[in-house]
Amino acid sequence: MKRTITLLYATALTGCIPLCAQRTANVNLDSETRYQKIDGFGGCGMNGQWADVYTQEQVDRLWGPDGMGYNIMRIRINPDESNWKSYVNAVKWAKAHGAIVFASPWTPPFCFKVGAEQTWGESSNHGHINTDSIDSYARWLERYRQFMEDQGAAIDILSVQNESDYDPEGYEGCLYTVDEMTRMVTALHQHLSPECKVMAPECFGWDSHKYNQELVKSAAMRNSIDIWGNHIYGVNDMTYVDYVRSLTKRPMWMTEYIFDEDKVGTWESACDFQEQIDSCMRAGFSAYVYYNMINHMFGDGKGGGNASELSTFAYVLGHYARYATGMTRIKSSFSDKGKTPVNGSAYVSENGDTLSLFVLNRSSEPVKLKANLPFESRQVYAVLTNATRNRFVQDVSTQYAGTASPEIDLLGNAFYTLQFIRTEAETPEPSEPTVMEAYKKTTEVNPLNPYRFCADPTSVEYEGRLYVYGTNDQQEFDATGGLTSNTYGKIRSLVMMSTEDLVNWTYHGTIDMTTVCGQWLNASWAPSIVSREEADGKTHFYLYFSNSGGGVGVITSTSPLGPWTDPLGKNLISGSTPGLGLCSTPFDPGVVIDNDGTGWLAFGGGNPNAEGTELMPGNARIVRLGKDMISLDSDIMPIPAPYHFEANELNVMGGKLVYSYCTSWRERTNWPSYGGISEAPSACSICYMTTDTPLAPDSWTYKGEYFANPGTFGYPYGNNHSHLQKFSNAYYLLYHTQGLEQQMAINGGYRSIAMNRLPVVERSQRINAVTASPTGVMQLTAKRVDPFILQQAENLCTAAGVSAESYEKTGNTRITIPQSGGWTMVKGVMFGTEGIKKFTANLQGEGTLEIRLNDIEAEPVVTLDFSTPEATEVSVDCPTPITGSHDVYFLFTETRGEVKFDTWQFAGKGSDAITNTEMEDRTPVRYEYYHPNGMRLTEQPATGMYIRKTYYSDGSVKTDKKLSEH
Repeated sequence: MKRTITLLYATALTGCIPLCAQRTANVNLDSETRYQKIDGFGGCGMNGQWADVYTQEQVDRLWGPDGMGYNIMRIRINPDESNWKSYVNAVKWAKAHGAIVFASPWTPPFCFKVGAEQTWGESSNHGHINTDSIDSYARWLERYRQFMEDQGAAIDILSVQNESDYDPEGYEGCLYTVDEMTRMVTALHQHLSPECKVMAPECFGWDSHKYNQELVKSAAMRNSIDIWGNHIYGVNDMTYVDYVRSLTKRPMWMTEYIFDEDKVGTWESACDFQEQIDSCMRAGFSAYVYYNMINHMFGDGKGGGNASELSTFAYVLGHYARYATGMTRIKSSFSDKGKTPVNGSAYVSENGDTLSLFVLNRSSEPVKLKANLPFESRQVYAVLTNATRNRFVQDVSTQYAGTASPEIDLLGNAFYTLQFIRTEAETPEPSEPTVMEAYKKTTEVNPLNPYRFCADPTSVEYEGRLYVYGTNDQQEFDATGGLTSNTYGKIRSLVMMSTEDLVNWTYHGTIDMTTVCGQWLNASWAPSIVSREEADGKTHFYLYFSNSGGGVGVITSTSPLGPWTDPLGKNLISGSTPGLGLCSTPFDPGVVIDNDGTGWLAFGGGNPNAEGTELMPGNARIVRLGKDMISLDSDIMPIPAPYHFEANELNVMGGKLVYSYCTSWRERTNWPSYGGISEAPSACSICYMTTDTPLAPDSWTYKGEYFANPGTFGYPYGNNHSHLQKFSNAYYLLYHTQGLEQQMAINGGYRSIAMNRLPVVERSQRINAVTASPTGVMQLTAKRVDPFILQQAENLCTAAGVSAESYEKTGNTRITIPQSGGWTMVKGVMFGTEGIKKFTANLQGEGTLEIRLNDIEAEPVVTLDFSTPEATEVSVDCPTPITGSHDVYFLFTETRGEVKFDTWQFAGKGSDAITNTEMEDRTPVRYEYYHPNGMRLTEQPATGMYIRKTYYSDGSVKTDKKLSEH
């Protein structure tokens, strides 16, 4: 089965490159003037210290077709034969992807040199090749080649010597005169298998590569060196490249360069890297091979960070690997009067139908680039890498196809590959369905929502269901297409989702805070919610939120899903509220109702610059709420929270208030073992304090740290915001990470809510440390999904190639699948022992729905063809018996246009199965009422559709879909 990775639907191929470009530039592309063919891109199959360190996953991510797509690997030839086996695995893994492998000796064995200093075994520094040993050394190299071939790791190209013109201090080397190099190349051609090509001289680069200019004078070398390889250290004049190529008609590869450690890991360094690659291509090199791949292409680009995360360096090189390899460079002339002009290079396919244009706009301002093409394009793709996005592909044909002179809007500080296709390629019918690849693995529970960004969680339990609310990062992401970092300034809505079993989550849509609050709202972040039953017999919900960084607002409802109302028409707390003191940012509320029914609100943040505030910033605050929960009933008082920064949270445990907060990024100095805790909290971590007298600052006891920054656990470092929730007799920590965007190769600070179980001793208010992980929590087995009750399609564990839209009523959504191959998965569906007889789904659109069990690649157990222009219930008989508990996949194939998926339900065979068919007369004992979105209702609704669950005296249960007749 084919697997395809897709972006979040909200960003997929939207066809837009914002923004309002002001500056203009031009590029003329002449496909009749052609230069060198591009052989490829890659790097070393060992680390900078020559160690064999690669895992298969790392090789796949760099050299694999689903990774960066590099096609060249370079390895070192060890002078000790007993160590030849090094790199065998890395070479085999790379060659499985079709990579070209070349091997370079840093030194011949000591016995083949003169004037050398032996270090260990056959390794040595300094010295020249012994001319009397040239023939023996050539035979030795052929023996090495044969050894690697026997291991299934054949070498395609053998280089004579790494840096044959350089005598380094501190590591292996060997000098060759031009005459010695000539003799060595000749000997290799005599003894080396003809299947293996010869590379030389791989010079360091002294004196503008005069070594090359001398070596090329030899007619024998012009005919014998198959590939000319060279490094570019200390070289500004690259005219020798075209000079050598013009005389030899052979390709020249750039085979080594490495940036200093202090010059990698930033967007500026990535721009330097791109400019170097592009300048090498414009100089005439046919390949670019980097040195320290393992350190600079993973993690933070400096050998640190998350080793499973690719760096921006990797993606920059990946642009060229994906869109230039196999093509021929053509003449490209840029014209730009800006202070930092755009520049790049262009390449055309052999048949001339596809052109790739590489452009770096290093200035901060957007540019409108007029590209004068050699043909009128039918399809245009833009591939973007910047500080936020990595090799992000957009189909921009709508804007830029159908002309030979498109004017393309380029973002500032961005690197683009623009691909123009003259004719639309025919797409062959796939032999088997294409299945989208999920960013959230099917074995993982975190993040809670696999297709939307949301953060700053809060939650409330209602009628046995846990409702979670958060900052709608997706709104900011959608506003820019994810092409810029998250500033939070465009977020004016809050996310709602809920669960019964803790692993399948129902997305209920968003609260449009602009509609609820009106003009006084600036932005809505970091909600905190409580509920209580009031005199009218209803449960009232109070949702507090940050109005940007300038205040705390509150909205209310008598349902956890709304509709919501604004009771005040203004902030509850603003920057002018008395008692703020050093609290420069009155935001991030945390609310709780204590055992006496009193409401408390903690808030505050910012980093005041006053002297002596590193340990005690003095910006955390607490206030008692009025009985109406929308007014203040006390003075605002400080909480002496060490290194306080933001993310305030309140709970009640063992009769005391528990206050949690996020610490600052500041350096920890002069820690006084505060509260008897010997170690200072780590940067941007969650700590807690307790009190039984909240308005008395001296009553608070610091209890320590219980949740380190998610960056500690392999996620990108970022802000930290969490919420403690007791549910089903256990405590859980809701928090956010940048794990989803990490899987999407985005660096924009877009966050996703996650959940882990948290060990808590309520009586003593002890909260034990917890880690962030994608594994998440276990499913509550007593609340496993019942397939015989009407289920919402948006209740799921993970998915790929889908999104959701609001549908019919407040708090209800349905799944949308824009193209074939999208799917959802519901974890832990309990079918019982009697089997099934029918499956029904509410669908709109045209296609095929396949139901698969436990594995997306399993054979379908139910296949439902549908063609429904309007939302309609479609049913099919189920030929395959299904019993027990399964993960259920809903895969959409052969779709035509967008498909919408609202509900699903199985009908059972047995007498204990819950169905919608009429049952024999029995005595009803009680009824339960549910909204179609799964929310438990306190009574039968007055209007609209609802679900009624009837419990009978004999223990049987019946579930009906009803339409209220009131």
